[in-house]
Amino acid sequence: MTDHVFQDWMEAPTGSTGLTNEEEAIVTDYVQSLDLGVYRLPNLLLDMASYLDPDADLITAARALSIFPHILRGMGTEFSRQETHSLVVYFCARLENKDDILNYRAGIFEVATSLHVLSEWRCFVPGDAGLIAQAVFGLADGSVFKDQKPATRIKLFELVDLLLKKYQSAVIRDVTITTLVSGVVSMAELEKNPSCLAILFPLYRHISNKWPLEDSDYEAMWESFIRYFPITLGGAPQDPSVPTKELIKQLLLECILSDHHYSKGAIPRFIDMLDTNTDLSANLKIEVLSTLAACVKSYPVATTAEWSSKIWDALKFEIWNGENEDFIEGALQVLRATTESLGAGLNSWSSQTPMTEFVVTAATECRSRFHDSKKLYLVSSGRILHAIASGAPYAFHLVAKTVLPAMHVMWQDLKLPSEKKMLLTVYNYILDARLAQPEHGSQRDLLFRSFEGFRDGIVEVYSGAVSLIQQEAASSELPFGVPAVEGLALLFQIQSYLSAVEQGMIVQELNTILFSLPQDHEIRNAVLLSLQKISAMEPETFHEITLINFMEKLPETVSQNTKEREANLDIVVAHLQDLVEIACSQPCQRQLLNGTPINTASSYWHRNFDAMEKKLLEKLDIVLGKNGQLEYAKAILAAVCGGLQLFDTSLRQARIGSQEPRALDRIVGPYSYILEALLPKVAQQKDSADGPYIGTNELVDEKFVQMVGRTAMWALRSDLMTPENSMLLNWNIRHPDQPSAVWTLFTTGPINDSLNRTQQDLRKGPKDKCLANALSMYLLAGHRLNGPVAESPLRIVPAQVASAMIKNAISSDSGSSRFGRMCMLWLLQLLVSKYGAASHPYTAGGFETVAQQPLQVMTEEIEACKHKSDREIKNTYQTLAYFAAASITSFDRTMVPLVNMMIQALSDPQYGRKVGQSFRILLAESEIMDKANFCKIRVLRFQKIVSLVVIPLQGAYASPMTSRMEKDNIVIALAGVLAYMESYLVADAFGFSSIMLEGCVSSDEFTKEAFIHLLYELIPFCPKEAESHLDTVIRLMTDRTHNTYDSPSDASVRCRAKALDVLMRVTEHLPVEALISRRARLLPELDLALDDCARGVRGKAQAAKMKWLRLGG
Repeated sequence: MTDHVFQDWMEAPTGSTGLTNEEEAIVTDYVQSLDLGVYRLPNLLLDMASYLDPDADLITAARALSIFPHILRGMGTEFSRQETHSLVVYFCARLENKDDILNYRAGIFEVATSLHVLSEWRCFVPGDAGLIAQAVFGLADGSVFKDQKPATRIKLFELVDLLLKKYQSAVIRDVTITTLVSGVVSMAELEKNPSCLAILFPLYRHISNKWPLEDSDYEAMWESFIRYFPITLGGAPQDPSVPTKELIKQLLLECILSDHHYSKGAIPRFIDMLDTNTDLSANLKIEVLSTLAACVKSYPVATTAEWSSKIWDALKFEIWNGENEDFIEGALQVLRATTESLGAGLNSWSSQTPMTEFVVTAATECRSRFHDSKKLYLVSSGRILHAIASGAPYAFHLVAKTVLPAMHVMWQDLKLPSEKKMLLTVYNYILDARLAQPEHGSQRDLLFRSFEGFRDGIVEVYSGAVSLIQQEAASSELPFGVPAVEGLALLFQIQSYLSAVEQGMIVQELNTILFSLPQDHEIRNAVLLSLQKISAMEPETFHEITLINFMEKLPETVSQNTKEREANLDIVVAHLQDLVEIACSQPCQRQLLNGTPINTASSYWHRNFDAMEKKLLEKLDIVLGKNGQLEYAKAILAAVCGGLQLFDTSLRQARIGSQEPRALDRIVGPYSYILEALLPKVAQQKDSADGPYIGTNELVDEKFVQMVGRTAMWALRSDLMTPENSMLLNWNIRHPDQPSAVWTLFTTGPINDSLNRTQQDLRKGPKDKCLANALSMYLLAGHRLNGPVAESPLRIVPAQVASAMIKNAISSDSGSSRFGRMCMLWLLQLLVSKYGAASHPYTAGGFETVAQQPLQVMTEEIEACKHKSDREIKNTYQTLAYFAAASITSFDRTMVPLVNMMIQALSDPQYGRKVGQSFRILLAESEIMDKANFCKIRVLRFQKIVSLVVIPLQGAYASPMTSRMEKDNIVIALAGVLAYMESYLVADAFGFSSIMLEGCVSSDEFTKEAFIHLLYELIPFCPKEAESHLDTVIRLMTDRTHNTYDSPSDASVRCRAKALDVLMRVTEHLPVEALISRRARLLPELDLALDDCARGVRGKAQAAKMKWLRLGG
């Protein structure tokens, strides 16, 4: 017995989404009792009999039946086969309702759910599947089905789907296929619910694929599902509970394609829909074309052959006369699918194939159209030929044989350049179709031999076109230049089609065009793109022709005369840029025929890039050895540097689609040879009164050193760099007794052990030592961290170096250039945000050296400002700002004391303004401290700034103890951080405050512009606050725009333009009544702005005036 009686279930409160606790307890009680056998199914039926009596009302019956699904799902022990059969029979009797009992119409959902659970039980009698199916079909026959709620219909569809798939043999045996098909069709008769269709369509597909149907069965299902085309039903993409329109569309397409019997209805139906007299919407026409293409591709060859001529007749004028590109492309896809279908399984070429008539007819008509109107039909016919020829090798053979001889003759007769362009475009379509053919298979040799016969004519056409380009390079009337060059690249892509001599001649001609001046811009770009593709496909042509030609174009020296040197360098730079684009835009696609070059570590993807870099490095050596050629050397170095950056980016893109071949040497980095060649050119061991140091070569300047440093950084941070092939780490491993390569910069020879310490000390210079420190900074920027710094062979102590950089950046005696000093600050930021210099204590001899901690050093330097010179004080506060920026960016624990020191310094009467301006550094982007260099860039740093800076400064500003000077500095500081924050964050943290309005009249130009921009951004977020300050806003903005000879504005052109943006923004978000009342006072000021000396301001003033005049209109 159970602890509950059935009346408990009937009286238990129900939940809106699931079982209540009380219901759960009742169900659990019944389940446990049934599992233990102390309570049986007959007992349950007997207990609930009074509630299921024919005289019971519908609500009572439904409530009683609702317990069944929960009990059946929860049971661990199934009923006996006899009990299960009896329960199925009872449920089916309720569904059939032969005696038309009223309350049998209740609880259909619960009955269907219960039957679904029972059908999955092991003890389910397969013969009952037909009984259930017929009972469900009876609902549809009696029109009860269509009146059910969507959830009930979904459950009934799921039940039928389960039965017809899991018990397929039994239901077919007991019910017959025709009866089952008729039953499913009757259920679908009025169905429009997407969830139901998502079950119905796969069921139709299953029946069509798996069941031996009669023609009448196919016809019944076809009529049932094709009426839904085109699909208009479906849920929104954001609602996962309802199948989307796209999913239903795909399921219907699978139904249409599920069996070839449907082809006799599908293809003519879609062809008829494309009739020009039929008014189809754009989306429907595209859908019809895509569905027709899928049908042609999926149905048997015999079916496609039967309808191929009608398909051609229906689509050809859509392409020839069409104006909508989507329609044209859809029609071309159908033609391509037709030849793909006709060519399926075709292993030999014979004129007695279904394809021959279709292809030859279409190609012949296109050929005749060539002469009807070249302007109207030539290119469109080429697109048709491309679509048809791309589908199968035999189709390409037929097209080529039909049209190429006529095209060769036509080329000889053409005189107009525009007509030559169109015909060359058709040639390119033919070549592209050839490239679409499979390179392997039974038809490969046939295809090769058939197309070989047209080779001489095609090469002659393109060679003639290129010759014309060379002869008329200065002419602007060369419209055929681009397709001619593109065609040469296509010829190269056809395997074994051109001889080595022909390839060399074509590449040489392209090089000649590229070097010819003046040039058509489009032709030049086409030549560059073609040489990129050709060089990647055939690297020998790059190594033996293109690279040699470019190197010969580089002079030995450039003129010493300033004007002539500039002209020479312009030409040199143009050649170098072209060379970099050709060699570095794409990885090489195969190994060189002569094998791997000596001393090569990288894979064959790098062959062209490596060859270019090595040639340029050799040229750089020669040029640096000549007097007065530094600018020329820098141009070459820029190509080396830019080539590395472009090639590494192209590798990253190439890896998306394919896997890079393995490197030949895992220990040597792919770019190490570049660093080994460049660094000795700039870094040298030198002697001074204080001892040896690493400085820079006198032959190079600061810009040269910077480019070498950036090249090293890009090389080291490449995705190809690993701990095993890192040049920096490997050097330190090979030289364990020498200072770190970070300081020696890979210089060779005897090196003093003290260099690890002395190279960090730049307080007394000399200048070239400070410049060499820039190279150290770039090496550390590009280096990839692979574990704790203390355990790596990098051999630096970040805290110690950071402390040294603080002192170096503050010193006024280093003699460093501005760039050299910036590198000290960048290095400090790297050490804090990347290497954790401020978080990991500096230890010496096992003891923490507090005095050498970066924070302690910075604190002492701030405290010592009263004893420093003016320059050193400014340097100190600037260093503090860079340190704080790195700390905030990485959420280092030092950020709070550092920011507090900056805030306290705002009260300094002499330097507070400078400190306020330095707040701009805290959130400004850095070219060194960024994610590309593996620094910790915290996403929540902006929110942290709010609590560390914005809120404290707002409080200080509001304090009565704060002087006017301090308030001005606070406004400047706030502008420095707010300018880099998102508008919504500023609105939440700062709002539409009086500080912002005061900032609009600041004497600091950055602050003024920043707050005017914030005003513009915050008006949509704070319209009520903006309305309360409307008069002040208008006055402040017009004061900025008021720019006359007698009363010039205190704002820059950008500020004045932004102020007018604010005046326009208020018209979009503030009440019209409030604006109209102020319009009369504003319009005279806008009239003055119409006469501003800056055109941009005048344009904004005109737009603002029109907006204000239209108010209330």
